[in-house]
Amino acid sequence: MLRASIRHFSSSALILGFVAAAFGALSARPAAACPFCTAQALTLSEEIGTSAVSVVATLTKVPANNQQPVDPNESLAPCEFSIDRVIKGADVLGNEKVVKTLYLGQAPKGSKFLITAIPSEQSKIIWAAPIALPERGLDYLGKVLALPKEGPERLIFFQDYLQDKDDLLARDAYDEIAKVAYPTIVQAKDKLRREDFINWIQDPETTASKRRMFFSLLSVCGKPEDVPMIEKMIRSTDRRDRSGLDSMLNCYMALLGEKAMPLIEELFLKDPKVDYTDRYSAIMAIRFQGTDGKAVPRERLIQALRLNLDHPKVADLVVMDLARWQDWESMERLVEMFKKSNDETIFIREPVINYLRICPRPEAKKHLDALAKMDPIAYQRALSMMQLPATPAKPEEKKGGAADGTAKPDAKPKAEPGGKGADETKPTSEKPAATSTSAPRVRTVNRPTLALAASMPEKAASETATATGTTSKPVAASTRSCSLCGGSPGTKAVALAFVALAICGAVLSWRR
Repeated sequence: MLRASIRHFSSSALILGFVAAAFGALSARPAAACPFCTAQALTLSEEIGTSAVSVVATLTKVPANNQQPVDPNESLAPCEFSIDRVIKGADVLGNEKVVKTLYLGQAPKGSKFLITAIPSEQSKIIWAAPIALPERGLDYLGKVLALPKEGPERLIFFQDYLQDKDDLLARDAYDEIAKVAYPTIVQAKDKLRREDFINWIQDPETTASKRRMFFSLLSVCGKPEDVPMIEKMIRSTDRRDRSGLDSMLNCYMALLGEKAMPLIEELFLKDPKVDYTDRYSAIMAIRFQGTDGKAVPRERLIQALRLNLDHPKVADLVVMDLARWQDWESMERLVEMFKKSNDETIFIREPVINYLRICPRPEAKKHLDALAKMDPIAYQRALSMMQLPATPAKPEEKKGGAADGTAKPDAKPKAEPGGKGADETKPTSEKPAATSTSAPRVRTVNRPTLALAASMPEKAASETATATGTTSKPVAASTRSCSLCGGSPGTKAVALAFVALAICGAVLSWRR
């Protein structure tokens, strides 16, 4: 059930929008952030910004039972910190000069800390875990607090600390840049450290998450002479050389334009045996280029995505991309794939139904009615994945029908003569490959769990609204964080993933 839930979840781009919208509050990442990076924690500035009280304090007292092992019957005693500077919340703090809170780290007395707190009904305030500041931490924190809250100045400042010897400063700089909006990265183009990014990319000690970030930044400030280095990495069979492949391919397209497509197609889209994660990396890079990068014409990107339809087991990955980019030429082919789908390719059905719901061509409505009768369960599941606003009536529209052929979200498969309901309707084709009345749907192709974000960017969602003629804003499908850059996501992103999978599992179990 878990594997089926994961597969079902990753195969539908728009269900990610529902999850992101429902649980967006759990994410520490702001909207419209760096296209290929995932912030792993709150930054120092966010720690301060979300607190009621923030202070810089010196560790002055460490109780004897502060460290393990401790007597299980004895409560841990708090450490004491002398407040040196109140950054925020002086009115809440009042005359207090000492902070008493648990600290289980190894920093010696005299060390400096950033400590934040929130108000509490039980006590005046509740102190969070102290954050030990390195020797240069006070100077760094002072400069960070003096920066504008947004804009290219922040990116320019933090890039100097990306490879800092102090882990705290390096992590904070990474998380800050991961939250920078892509247009802001473009604004900072002339002041980005191109040569440093190239050196860091080639350093075997560079982590995958940072490599993605460096490729993302290089895609903005890189030069044509950087292309051979990137192409060599793309062609390499060493997985270490191709670490951060999604961001690498985006950088390759950004610097080479349309000429980059033949190699990407040959290595990652045409071959049916290509590794699933490599194929998905190519798709993610193409998605970004089609919405934000714009170094390659969208028509050329659509041509590349269509190659995925040659491989039915993974074709579902791109159906909604084709829909939001209004590739209606693929409609007949997708309908045929729906009808011929079997237990290994069954997951093409929900995306095809939603594709037809969006498509404005009159024949889409006819196909939608036929497929709804063929597999009403897939139809209902598709509706639960993507709730479209009702399409407004147009002056030339006939009463009771949609002029653009787009199905209304409340449309249901018609019952067959004789009083049978939608769930009892027999398939219209003589021998459908895998209908709602066939054996339970089983995922037979193992796929890795992938990042939750970037499947349907906010901008693309607005394009879907245009395609459907709707006036209300569709559910945003992504926080637009650098969804591909991050090695291990933060704990909130992990929680989001598990909640999403739980929802999908529950839906699948209920439907079966």
